[in-house]
Amino acid sequence: MRNSGVLGAILLVLTLAACAEQRPGPPPACEPAKQYRDPQTALPGVDYANNIATLVYGEWDRFGRQTWRYPVGDAKGRELRSGLRETERPEWVQAYWRAVGWSLPIEQIAVQPWSAVFVSWVMIQAGVPTAAFCGHPAHSAYLETIWKRQQRDTGAPFVLRHYLEAVPQPGDLICAARRPSQRAPVSEVSVGHFRRPDGNFLASHCDVVVRVDPARGLLEAIGGNVADSVTMSIFDIDASGRLRAPADRDGARPWFAVVENRYARQRR
Repeated sequence: MRNSGVLGAILLVLTLAACAEQRPGPPPACEPAKQYRDPQTALPGVDYANNIATLVYGEWDRFGRQTWRYPVGDAKGRELRSGLRETERPEWVQAYWRAVGWSLPIEQIAVQPWSAVFVSWVMIQAGVPTAAFCGHPAHSAYLETIWKRQQRDTGAPFVLRHYLEAVPQPGDLICAARRPSQRAPVSEVSVGHFRRPDGNFLASHCDVVVRVDPARGLLEAIGGNVADSVTMSIFDIDASGRLRAPADRDGARPWFAVVENRYARQRR
């Protein structure tokens, strides 16, 4: 009886160990094998900054140049110009998903957030090396990869900074926290903190800066899945050129980071 009890205990331990091994771990932030550069849309050369600008302006134009103004403190913003919606050109959005290794059915286009795959598609089609920018369906995933590289490489081509410590320039990314769902609170994503306790990525959103107008105190940025399209958003900046954030995290775009694009900055 004693031996059978010991054997039972051993079997229980082995069973629990096997269950632990089968439990999926945190999702990886970078999967190089899934990056897909479409020869039909990929731009040649190593002028990544120019390629990025060409692609974001091109997609904005293709979607009808939709434009929204987001005054600081205005959680909803207002539409200045309407464009095509994702459901009108689902095949374009599907191409963004393919860039990160996903084959998304058309019926899922309006359900799955695609802003991160838009930014990823732009970087991949621009030819930016995966070691510099690793595309992912979550903004916080590629931000984590950028953050980790800059910790070990002072010459990293992308550098993540707190939004109050950076003056955004064309080619940079500007990033804000967002709600993971309509009724959920705004995520607690911050520089260096990109995952929930369970290991999954915190909700966030990034756009590509295309123009800065210090005289008028405005910044223009283009992003995907903004009002269901590729949209130019216009935001407020202060006298020093920094983003002006809402007074509370429920306002439109509670900024937390600027990703400095050294490819673009070195061209100026």
